Amino acid sequence: MKKIIDTWLYVVLGIGLVCIVEYPLIKRGNIPESLIGKCGFSDFKLNTFDFLSWLDKATNEKENGSTNNHRDPCPFSVIIFPDTQIYSKDSRTWRKSSRKEIFTAMTGWVKERAKVDNIKFLLHMGDVVNDDDEIYQWENANNALSILDDAVPYVIAVGNHDMVAGNPKWIPDSSRNTTNFNHFFPFSRFETQKWYGGRMADDYDNSFHFFEEGGLEFIIISLAVAPTDEMLNWAESILKQYASKRAIIITHSYMLADDRRDYPGGFGYLPANGNTGEEIWNKLIKKHANISLVLSGHVTNDNTHKGLMISRGDNGNQVIQLLSGEGHDGWLRILQFIPSKNKIKVQSYSPWHPKSTDEQYLQYPFSLPGYNTDSLHQYELAYNMNSE
Repeated sequence: MKKIIDTWLYVVLGIGLVCIVEYPLIKRGNIPESLIGKCGFSDFKLNTFDFLSWLDKATNEKENGSTNNHRDPCPFSVIIFPDTQIYSKDSRTWRKSSRKEIFTAMTGWVKERAKVDNIKFLLHMGDVVNDDDEIYQWENANNALSILDDAVPYVIAVGNHDMVAGNPKWIPDSSRNTTNFNHFFPFSRFETQKWYGGRMADDYDNSFHFFEEGGLEFIIISLAVAPTDEMLNWAESILKQYASKRAIIITHSYMLADDRRDYPGGFGYLPANGNTGEEIWNKLIKKHANISLVLSGHVTNDNTHKGLMISRGDNGNQVIQLLSGEGHDGWLRILQFIPSKNKIKVQSYSPWHPKSTDEQYLQYPFSLPGYNTDSLHQYELAYNMNSE
């Protein structure tokens, strides 16, 4: 009992169970997963006798100065938001699920699940708004994403709709003007956060960030839609500087719905002097051994493909390239990393609770909120998380 008191454990004993609530000296992450069953919970249950046996060993090691502070990585999640432009527009006469409350339902769900699901980052694929010159749309987006401030780290890949429109309206002009994006989401909003890494210029169009879990160290590089050669050169310098970290690249336009990268003359709607997915692959992605994931939006997923491509880089590294393009009905994508099994579990979930199915953009053989469990939306990917 003395050792329990010494470690500041607050326990509730039940029938063979103990609930761990707080223990600043022996942290939750150091308790073996085999005893807990799940990581990331603010409180959890485990077998009393197994726990006390482990605690006795752990505290003896601490007293003898031989405590092992390393902990194995727990399962953790990264959340992907597809384009949110229709929610920010908030116009039911335009599209049925063009409702700002869907956007807040999505961010509210992420905040609610942050600790339970060990959510490390939210990655927004861009097209935050539909019409860059409509300030109310930026205000709607800001209200939704502000829910995550100081709760879950997030980064936005600037989309074509997040720039001053050209002619036609959905193609940005050559200036790549992101004044409104940077007014509502300036780098100063994020630069004091411990996960913030840096930026290319005096704006938030191209940036990088960090997170880690149990010794697995990641860098996220966010590139504006159709990045220029200058932007790719900047990203290359960051990748070389942090070559020991696992790199996730996000950019608005990269993958097509039919499991191919976009190409010159392909889907399009991109600003001038930019690179398509195929060009980004050849000029940047395939050259770097630490890149493992490339994530994008812009294109709507179809009902015959996953929008998934797995390629080998020049160094033999596996690169998972994934489209998340279901920007309607509240769909978001969950990437759950499971280190003990070296896999990523991919899921699609909508937290939106429509009053009637008539409010939905599409109809489904299940009710919302809910998961889409068909083979195009729920599957597993091999991903090596062993120490290197």
